[in-house]
Amino acid sequence: MYKSMPRSFKSFLVVSIVSLVSIFMSLQCHSKLQEAEFCADDYLSCNINKSDASFLNLYYDSFERPEVIKSSFTDWRQWWSPQAKALYIFSQNNLIQFAGITPLVTEEALAIGRQYNIDWIIAEAYFYEAQELYSSQQLIQSESLLNDVLEMVERIGYNGLKGRVYNLLGNISFDQTNLKKALKYYQIAYQLFDRNKYAIQMCIILNNISTVYIHTEDWKNADIYSKRSLKVYQNHNFSNSLTEAILYTNASVIDTALGREESQQRNVELAFDRAMKTGSKQLQFKTMVNLADNLLNQGETEDALDIMIRCLSLAREESNPLFTAYCQESLAEVYLAKTQLELAILSAKEAVGIYTDHNNVPRIIYATDIISKIYEQKGRYDEALFEYKKMATLEKKLILQSREKEALSLKNQFDRKLDEQELLLLSAKNDIQKLQIQAQEFREWLYFLLFIIISFLSLISYRKYKKFKIKHSTLQQDHAKLEVESTHDPLTDLYNRRYLDTWFSYQEETTNNKPHLLAIIDVDYFKKINDQYGHEAGDEVLRELSTILKQQLRPEDLLMRWGGEEFVMIISAPEAHIKEVLERIRAQVEQTSFYWAGQRVPVTVSIGAIAEKSVSKLALSWQSAMESADQALYQAKSEGRNRFIVNDSYQ
Repeated sequence: MYKSMPRSFKSFLVVSIVSLVSIFMSLQCHSKLQEAEFCADDYLSCNINKSDASFLNLYYDSFERPEVIKSSFTDWRQWWSPQAKALYIFSQNNLIQFAGITPLVTEEALAIGRQYNIDWIIAEAYFYEAQELYSSQQLIQSESLLNDVLEMVERIGYNGLKGRVYNLLGNISFDQTNLKKALKYYQIAYQLFDRNKYAIQMCIILNNISTVYIHTEDWKNADIYSKRSLKVYQNHNFSNSLTEAILYTNASVIDTALGREESQQRNVELAFDRAMKTGSKQLQFKTMVNLADNLLNQGETEDALDIMIRCLSLAREESNPLFTAYCQESLAEVYLAKTQLELAILSAKEAVGIYTDHNNVPRIIYATDIISKIYEQKGRYDEALFEYKKMATLEKKLILQSREKEALSLKNQFDRKLDEQELLLLSAKNDIQKLQIQAQEFREWLYFLLFIIISFLSLISYRKYKKFKIKHSTLQQDHAKLEVESTHDPLTDLYNRRYLDTWFSYQEETTNNKPHLLAIIDVDYFKKINDQYGHEAGDEVLRELSTILKQQLRPEDLLMRWGGEEFVMIISAPEAHIKEVLERIRAQVEQTSFYWAGQRVPVTVSIGAIAEKSVSKLALSWQSAMESADQALYQAKSEGRNRFIVNDSYQ
């Protein structure tokens, strides 16, 4: 006989069932969330069929261990799946770059991706195309294509490729000398790679960050990130010659800066060995030059000469002018060390010619320095002096092109050093001419003396240039800050009172003896403007007023923000036209509508002025002139403001 269940038991059963369903759904959601997070970190593992897993491993190995797999690379098969073919092509591209293998198949992955509508293949293919554009220095086109790839990978959740995109964007910014932007991109890439399985990419990013710090000569941070990069590489037992060559190259540069000679020599040799195994010609040339320089420092000139002749031969095979210039530059240094001066001159001048064609000013400077040293060693001091001057001019030009200036003290110090070198070289030349008249027995002694002098000067120049380079970045920043703070008002971008002496100096040079007007301009009721509309409104009034006042000036006149709401103007004007000029200024301000937050802000000015017969007299009596103009300003304020008063009692 059927019996109904008690109400309390029914309630308990319902609650239990609901709880079990909730727990089951929570577990399902948690499982899906974990799966989504895993797929974001390792997108390809979630989207490649198990039957194609071996191709995915091949793809990963092409980054991490190209040296291991290049000899056993599988032959192409037409019956492979679309994803297997794409992974094979991408792996081959990596092996061409990393291990220098010849292409085994020319089929394009992009066509496969489009034919089968597979987004990740299309995105990856576009990324490799952007890499090619970057390698050929088509930076704008590469950046544009990378932004398209970024949209695609964000849509499909392919974080591994997203990190590589940001890394390449960082490389582009670095080549454009936008170091702050490059560092930002590298940091984004690092955060993406820190969450997925691409340890080799983390290694590359850390090394790129180190490169930024090398460029800014922050050797402490450069060393930290370089060591972290090498540690990641070694902990994972990777076998990638290109990556190793880059890591050891950076390490050798840092060693040089920090004076670690043994470590520097070892890292240069390791970088050269690894670079020769890669498909990167640019890296091969760089490491050849580094190795030759290291051999030269050790006095092994014959070995250095062999390396640079090999470098030059390879550069001409590649038909790359810049590579040829790099090799010729280093070859000139080798010939100089071997005292084969005619060959040294030929190599150095060929390098300068190529650098000039490509407008590579830093390398022109370096090669010009080599030429000057060659002329010194040949005893051709006029030509050496000419090259020294050319080098100094180019260095100044380089600083102007990069919109950074030396600190004034450093510039004067550099100019003084150049003058000292000129005097010493001219003195040496005169000594030679006098000694040539004397007996033959003094000739050998004379040449020895000249050798000592020139060597000493070269050593001083080299050390000074090295110190200059180390301090260059910091001094430029300090100078730029000092320049702005000392002569400009940050709010209105007008000159401030500190600029006055400089302006008077310029006027003395131009012998400006015309009558001038000195005017002090003060904003009426400025405190009320600040109180009623706010200090931001007051600042905006000062900015707009400065624009109006500038429009009343000619190039030879001067406008300064003297402080607060006071401005000082020095205007070239005959005494008969003073009142006309002042009334025009006053009226222009009164007729201009000032607005803030949709409200009209009434603005007028009071002006106190004096007339002076010339700028030179104004400079000599500046204090009394300012006091007289200030008295006139006080009178204008007392008489009701919005007017000008000329102090006729000023003498």
